[in-house]
Amino acid sequence: MERGPIVAGQFYPRRADVLKEEIAKCLIATKVKKEVKGILLPHAGYIYSGKVAGAVLSQIKIPEIFIILGPNHAGVGHSFALWPEGSWQTPLGSIEVDKELAEAILKRSSLVEIDYQAHLQEHSLEVQLPFIQYLAPSAKIVPLVVKYGSFHQLKEISQTLVKVVESGNKRVVLVASSDMTHYQPRETAEKQDKLVLEPLLKLETRRFLDTVIENNISMCGYIPAAIMILASKALGAKTGKLVMYTTSGEASGDYSQVVGYAGVTVE
Repeated sequence: MERGPIVAGQFYPRRADVLKEEIAKCLIATKVKKEVKGILLPHAGYIYSGKVAGAVLSQIKIPEIFIILGPNHAGVGHSFALWPEGSWQTPLGSIEVDKELAEAILKRSSLVEIDYQAHLQEHSLEVQLPFIQYLAPSAKIVPLVVKYGSFHQLKEISQTLVKVVESGNKRVVLVASSDMTHYQPRETAEKQDKLVLEPLLKLETRRFLDTVIENNISMCGYIPAAIMILASKALGAKTGKLVMYTTSGEASGDYSQVVGYAGVTVE
């Protein structure tokens, strides 16, 4: 089954040549590429957050497979919804879903379910794909959108991902797709995002979740981020590093109502 692009021409250019130029502008020349277990990437329009995503992806060793965890903005479908096969389309062509890894996740988890509907109008995973295609045309993906879950459920999902990664012979990186604070004055957004990034970078998942919830921080993908942190830590990650942070105000010039964007490596 194929999934067509839904935000081409909105979040990123529709024409392949223009899209490639846009991505190239977001990348940074780096000589040393790092091995990472997970990354946090934003999913806004490239004009706002593309440089953050580019900065992160420029400095990591690109794996054979990306397991991409994104929030379910519309709340459609299952709580842990997997797209198990086929390919996703962007202006740069198709990117294949790793069916073998997807099947392994389904076999090991009682929580994850096949759910195409949950993905059809969700942009948080799609926005990551052109960058991956540009950097590694042969890379594959495993798309998973998530709603809310108990800490026990998040831990169970993360343990499933760990077992699947460890039992395979391919290099895998976990991607948590999330923007940070939404629609606050820049000073407020930066303060809130600094607060939530502190436990995230220390890989303290419970404190990270508590910080988001207790302070009512509008980080849309904090559940995917929590799963990524748990799994990455179990895979041997010791720390998170903030690669870049910015807000939409830097692009729009409007600092009264901004969205924050953070790029993080977990290594």
